[in-house]
Amino acid sequence: MTVTAQPWGSSGTVILTCVGEIDIRVAPTLRAQVLDLIRHRTGVIIDLTSVSFFDSAAVRLVDDIARECAHHNAAVKAVAPPGTPARRVLDIVGMAALLATDTLDAALEAVARPLPPSGSNTDHATTS
Repeated sequence: MTVTAQPWGSSGTVILTCVGEIDIRVAPTLRAQVLDLIRHRTGVIIDLTSVSFFDSAAVRLVDDIARECAHHNAAVKAVAPPGTPARRVLDIVGMAALLATDTLDAALEAVARPLPPSGSNTDHATTS
């Protein structure tokens, strides 16, 4: 499993590109690394397109990232095209509706929109 972080433009957004398997063996280490990479960001995109295995530990990792972003009022989206392992699991657990986009372009557009202030009643990329 590898995760690369690429800043996007001058907006404070970072694209995290994940390749390989996200499972219980790698998720705890990834969590620490990823949470460090997203600090002080205004937007986070998790590109899960090239993830070949996505289990409950991966769901927890994505949920932790979404919660951290919500805590700092940063937008978050996951690129998980239909048919990929990540999208199938995110659909099953009910996270796809709030978090998943089909393409990187759609994710970039979504995080470019300003979020409402923390605590408002408007839906944004948090999970429960």
